[in-house]
Amino acid sequence: MLLVLVLLLLINVKAFSPLPRMRPLLQLAVTEVDESLNQYVEMDTNPPWQFYVLDDAKLPAACVHLVDCFYKEPKALSSRLLNANSPFEKSIYKFLLHWHYQLTKLDTLGVYFLGFLTRVKSRLKKPTLGLSSDSLVILASEKDNDSVIVGLVELCMEQPNGRLTSPIPVSKSDALNPALEPYLCNLSVNPSHRGKGLGKVLCKLGENIVKKVWEKDVIYLHVEQDNTAAVLYESIGYELIPNYMSPWDRKMNSMESINYYKKLL
Repeated sequence: MLLVLVLLLLINVKAFSPLPRMRPLLQLAVTEVDESLNQYVEMDTNPPWQFYVLDDAKLPAACVHLVDCFYKEPKALSSRLLNANSPFEKSIYKFLLHWHYQLTKLDTLGVYFLGFLTRVKSRLKKPTLGLSSDSLVILASEKDNDSVIVGLVELCMEQPNGRLTSPIPVSKSDALNPALEPYLCNLSVNPSHRGKGLGKVLCKLGENIVKKVWEKDVIYLHVEQDNTAAVLYESIGYELIPNYMSPWDRKMNSMESINYYKKLL
Protein backbone atom coordinates (compact mmCIF):
# COMPACT_ATOMS: atom_id res chain seq x y z
CA MET A 1 0.00 0.00 0.00
CA LEU A 2 2.80 2.41 0.90
CA LEU A 3 4.60 1.66 -2.36
CA VAL A 4 1.44 2.44 -4.34
CA LEU A 5 1.03 5.77 -2.56
CA VAL A 6 4.65 6.72 -3.22
CA LEU A 7 4.23 5.92 -6.93
CA LEU A 8 1.10 8.03 -7.10
CA LEU A 9 2.88 10.94 -5.48
CA LEU A 10 5.79 10.62 -7.89
CA ILE A 11 3.48 10.57 -10.92
CA ASN A 12 1.31 13.56 -10.04
CA VAL A 13 -0.61 14.15 -6.85
CA LYS A 14 -2.98 16.57 -8.55
CA ALA A 15 -4.12 13.90 -10.99
CA PHE A 16 -5.59 11.96 -8.09
CA SER A 17 -7.45 14.80 -6.42
CA PRO A 18 -11.10 14.05 -5.60
CA LEU A 19 -13.30 13.93 -8.68
CA PRO A 20 -15.66 16.92 -8.63
CA ARG A 21 -19.37 16.42 -8.44
CA MET A 22 -19.61 17.58 -12.04
CA ARG A 23 -16.63 17.43 -14.43
CA PRO A 24 -16.81 20.02 -17.26
CA LEU A 25 -16.30 18.97 -20.87
CA LEU A 26 -14.50 20.95 -23.54
CA GLN A 27 -17.91 21.55 -25.12
CA LEU A 28 -20.66 19.20 -26.21
CA ALA A 29 -21.01 19.62 -29.96
CA VAL A 30 -24.42 18.74 -31.37
CA THR A 31 -24.06 16.18 -34.17
CA GLU A 32 -26.55 15.10 -36.80
CA VAL A 33 -27.53 12.02 -34.79
CA ASP A 34 -28.05 14.23 -31.72
CA GLU A 35 -30.47 16.40 -33.69
CA SER A 36 -32.38 13.27 -34.69
CA LEU A 37 -32.43 12.13 -31.06
CA ASN A 38 -33.91 15.41 -29.82
CA GLN A 39 -36.88 14.99 -32.15
CA TYR A 40 -38.11 12.17 -29.89
CA VAL A 41 -38.16 14.29 -26.72
CA GLU A 42 -41.71 14.75 -25.40
CA MET A 43 -42.49 17.68 -23.12
CA ASP A 44 -45.42 20.11 -22.87
CA THR A 45 -43.03 23.03 -23.05
CA ASN A 46 -39.59 23.57 -24.53
CA PRO A 47 -37.30 21.27 -22.48
CA PRO A 48 -34.42 22.96 -20.61
CA TRP A 49 -32.12 20.10 -21.58
CA GLN A 50 -30.19 19.11 -24.68
CA PHE A 51 -29.71 15.39 -25.40
CA TYR A 52 -26.77 13.61 -27.00
CA VAL A 53 -25.73 10.12 -28.09
CA LEU A 54 -22.57 8.84 -26.38
CA ASP A 55 -19.47 8.76 -28.59
CA ASP A 56 -15.69 8.64 -28.08
CA ALA A 57 -15.41 12.33 -27.27
CA LYS A 58 -18.03 12.18 -24.51
CA LEU A 59 -16.94 8.85 -23.00
CA PRO A 60 -14.66 10.12 -20.16
CA ALA A 61 -17.26 12.64 -18.96
CA ALA A 62 -20.01 9.99 -19.06
CA CYS A 63 -17.92 7.74 -16.79
CA VAL A 64 -17.32 10.59 -14.33
CA HIS A 65 -21.06 11.28 -14.33
CA LEU A 66 -21.82 7.69 -13.29
CA VAL A 67 -19.22 7.89 -10.51
CA ASP A 68 -20.82 11.11 -9.27
CA CYS A 69 -24.24 9.41 -9.21
CA PHE A 70 -23.50 5.87 -8.00
CA TYR A 71 -20.19 5.79 -6.11
CA LYS A 72 -20.45 4.98 -2.40
CA GLU A 73 -17.62 5.84 -0.05
CA PRO A 74 -15.95 2.89 1.74
CA LYS A 75 -17.21 2.50 5.31
CA ALA A 76 -14.62 0.19 6.92
CA LEU A 77 -11.89 2.78 7.46
CA SER A 78 -14.48 5.48 8.22
CA SER A 79 -15.67 3.55 11.26
CA ARG A 80 -12.09 3.01 12.42
CA LEU A 81 -11.44 6.74 12.11
CA LEU A 82 -14.46 7.55 14.26
CA ASN A 83 -13.31 5.03 16.90
CA ALA A 84 -9.66 6.09 16.94
CA ASN A 85 -8.39 6.93 20.44
CA SER A 86 -5.36 9.15 19.85
CA PRO A 87 -4.65 12.10 17.51
CA PHE A 88 -1.82 10.10 15.91
CA GLU A 89 -4.11 7.15 15.26
CA LYS A 90 -6.75 9.48 13.79
CA SER A 91 -4.21 11.09 11.47
CA ILE A 92 -3.10 7.65 10.20
CA TYR A 93 -6.65 6.50 9.52
CA LYS A 94 -7.50 9.86 7.92
CA PHE A 95 -4.50 9.52 5.57
CA LEU A 96 -5.38 5.92 4.69
CA LEU A 97 -9.07 6.80 4.23
CA HIS A 98 -8.21 9.61 1.82
CA TRP A 99 -6.07 7.42 -0.42
CA HIS A 100 -8.36 4.41 -0.14
CA TYR A 101 -11.19 6.70 -1.24
CA GLN A 102 -9.18 7.94 -4.24
CA LEU A 103 -8.10 4.45 -5.36
CA THR A 104 -11.53 2.87 -5.05
CA LYS A 105 -13.07 5.80 -6.90
CA LEU A 106 -10.56 5.45 -9.73
CA ASP A 107 -11.22 1.71 -9.80
CA THR A 108 -14.97 2.40 -10.13
CA LEU A 109 -14.24 4.88 -12.91
CA GLY A 110 -12.24 2.18 -14.73
CA VAL A 111 -15.12 -0.31 -14.45
CA TYR A 112 -17.54 2.17 -16.05
CA PHE A 113 -15.02 2.96 -18.79
CA LEU A 114 -14.44 -0.70 -19.69
CA GLY A 115 -18.16 -1.37 -19.44
CA PHE A 116 -19.00 1.29 -22.01
CA LEU A 117 -16.20 0.12 -24.31
CA THR A 118 -17.49 -3.46 -24.30
CA ARG A 119 -21.23 -2.66 -24.41
CA VAL A 120 -21.43 0.38 -26.70
CA LYS A 121 -18.64 -0.77 -29.06
CA SER A 122 -19.25 0.40 -32.65
CA ARG A 123 -21.61 3.22 -31.60
CA LEU A 124 -18.66 5.02 -30.01
CA LYS A 125 -17.08 5.51 -33.43
CA LYS A 126 -20.28 5.77 -35.47
CA PRO A 127 -23.19 6.87 -33.25
CA THR A 128 -26.61 5.83 -34.50
CA LEU A 129 -30.13 5.47 -33.11
CA GLY A 130 -30.87 2.26 -34.99
CA LEU A 131 -31.45 -1.18 -33.50
CA SER A 132 -28.16 -2.97 -32.82
CA SER A 133 -26.56 -5.48 -30.49
CA ASP A 134 -24.54 -2.54 -29.08
CA SER A 135 -25.93 -0.37 -26.30
CA LEU A 136 -27.30 3.09 -27.03
CA VAL A 137 -26.36 5.59 -24.31
CA ILE A 138 -28.21 8.91 -24.13
CA LEU A 139 -26.70 11.90 -22.30
CA ALA A 140 -28.32 15.13 -21.12
CA SER A 141 -26.96 18.59 -20.43
CA GLU A 142 -28.59 21.90 -19.59
CA LYS A 143 -29.18 24.11 -22.61
CA ASP A 144 -27.74 27.05 -20.68
CA ASN A 145 -24.64 25.04 -19.73
CA ASP A 146 -23.83 22.48 -22.39
CA SER A 147 -20.38 21.73 -20.96
CA VAL A 148 -21.61 19.34 -18.24
CA ILE A 149 -23.47 16.01 -18.32
CA VAL A 150 -26.36 16.03 -15.84
CA GLY A 151 -28.26 12.87 -16.87
CA LEU A 152 -27.79 9.52 -18.61
CA VAL A 153 -29.80 6.47 -19.63
CA GLU A 154 -28.70 3.30 -21.44
CA LEU A 155 -30.76 1.15 -23.82
CA CYS A 156 -29.68 -2.33 -24.88
CA MET A 157 -31.03 -5.70 -25.96
CA GLU A 158 -31.10 -8.48 -23.33
CA GLN A 159 -32.68 -11.87 -22.73
CA PRO A 160 -36.00 -11.26 -20.89
CA ASN A 161 -35.22 -13.91 -18.28
CA GLY A 162 -34.83 -11.72 -15.19
CA ARG A 163 -31.07 -12.15 -14.92
CA LEU A 164 -28.61 -9.30 -14.53
CA THR A 165 -25.87 -9.39 -17.13
CA SER A 166 -22.25 -8.50 -16.40
CA PRO A 167 -21.42 -4.78 -16.68
CA ILE A 168 -18.29 -5.83 -18.60
CA PRO A 169 -19.31 -8.59 -21.05
CA VAL A 170 -16.58 -11.15 -21.64
CA SER A 171 -17.88 -11.86 -25.13
CA LYS A 172 -20.65 -10.20 -27.08
CA SER A 173 -21.89 -11.16 -30.51
CA ASP A 174 -22.29 -8.48 -33.16
CA ALA A 175 -25.31 -10.37 -34.51
CA LEU A 176 -28.71 -9.39 -33.07
CA ASN A 177 -30.45 -12.39 -31.49
CA PRO A 178 -34.22 -12.32 -32.27
CA ALA A 179 -34.93 -13.62 -28.73
CA LEU A 180 -33.58 -10.41 -27.16
CA GLU A 181 -35.83 -7.61 -25.92
CA PRO A 182 -35.18 -3.91 -25.10
CA TYR A 183 -33.77 -3.22 -21.65
CA LEU A 184 -33.31 0.10 -19.83
CA CYS A 185 -30.48 0.59 -17.34
CA ASN A 186 -28.08 3.09 -15.74
CA LEU A 187 -30.74 5.79 -15.48
CA SER A 188 -28.95 8.49 -13.52
CA VAL A 189 -29.35 12.19 -12.75
CA ASN A 190 -26.65 14.26 -11.09
CA PRO A 191 -27.59 14.82 -7.41
CA SER A 192 -27.68 18.60 -7.88
CA HIS A 193 -30.25 18.26 -10.69
CA ARG A 194 -32.72 15.80 -9.17
CA GLY A 195 -36.35 16.66 -8.59
CA LYS A 196 -36.69 18.56 -11.88
CA GLY A 197 -38.26 15.77 -13.94
CA LEU A 198 -35.15 14.86 -15.94
CA GLY A 199 -35.31 11.18 -14.95
CA LYS A 200 -38.85 10.88 -16.31
CA VAL A 201 -37.90 12.70 -19.53
CA LEU A 202 -34.94 10.36 -20.07
CA CYS A 203 -37.18 7.31 -19.54
CA LYS A 204 -39.76 8.60 -22.02
CA LEU A 205 -37.07 9.47 -24.55
CA GLY A 206 -35.66 5.95 -24.28
CA GLU A 207 -39.12 4.44 -24.69
CA ASN A 208 -39.76 6.56 -27.79
CA ILE A 209 -36.53 5.32 -29.36
CA VAL A 210 -37.47 1.72 -28.57
CA LYS A 211 -40.99 2.07 -30.01
CA LYS A 212 -40.48 4.42 -32.96
CA VAL A 213 -36.94 3.58 -34.09
CA TRP A 214 -36.35 0.02 -32.89
CA GLU A 215 -40.03 -0.84 -33.54
CA LYS A 216 -40.37 -2.82 -30.32
CA ASP A 217 -43.43 -2.78 -28.06
CA VAL A 218 -41.99 -3.80 -24.69
CA ILE A 219 -39.12 -2.78 -22.41
CA TYR A 220 -37.64 -4.31 -19.23
CA LEU A 221 -35.53 -3.06 -16.32
CA HIS A 222 -34.19 -4.02 -12.89
CA VAL A 223 -34.26 -1.84 -9.79
CA GLU A 224 -33.26 -2.43 -6.17
CA GLN A 225 -36.17 -2.69 -3.76
CA ASP A 226 -34.99 0.25 -1.62
CA ASN A 227 -34.22 2.47 -4.63
CA THR A 228 -36.52 5.50 -4.81
CA ALA A 229 -36.41 5.21 -8.61
CA ALA A 230 -38.90 2.32 -8.28
CA VAL A 231 -41.59 4.93 -7.49
CA LEU A 232 -40.72 6.78 -10.70
CA TYR A 233 -40.92 3.64 -12.82
CA GLU A 234 -44.24 2.56 -11.36
CA SER A 235 -45.68 6.07 -11.85
CA ILE A 236 -44.99 5.92 -15.60
CA GLY A 237 -46.43 2.47 -16.18
CA TYR A 238 -43.78 -0.12 -15.34
CA GLU A 239 -45.22 -3.22 -13.70
CA LEU A 240 -43.46 -5.54 -11.29
CA ILE A 241 -43.28 -9.02 -12.82
CA PRO A 242 -42.26 -12.38 -11.35
CA ASN A 243 -38.63 -13.35 -11.57
CA TYR A 244 -38.60 -17.11 -12.05
CA MET A 245 -34.98 -17.57 -10.96
CA SER A 246 -34.70 -19.99 -8.05
CA PRO A 247 -33.98 -18.53 -4.57
CA TRP A 248 -30.54 -20.15 -4.67
CA ASP A 249 -29.84 -18.69 -8.12
CA ARG A 250 -30.96 -15.24 -7.00
CA LYS A 251 -28.70 -15.44 -3.96
CA MET A 252 -25.69 -16.58 -5.98
CA ASN A 253 -26.21 -13.69 -8.39
CA SER A 254 -26.76 -11.12 -5.59
CA MET A 255 -30.32 -10.47 -6.78
CA GLU A 256 -32.28 -11.11 -3.59
CA SER A 257 -33.19 -7.42 -3.20
CA ILE A 258 -33.63 -6.60 -6.90
CA ASN A 259 -37.03 -6.41 -8.62
CA TYR A 260 -37.81 -7.00 -12.28
CA TYR A 261 -40.12 -4.63 -14.20
CA LYS A 262 -41.81 -4.62 -17.60
CA LYS A 263 -43.71 -2.01 -19.59
CA LEU A 264 -45.78 -2.44 -22.75
CA LEU A 265 -45.26 0.47 -25.12
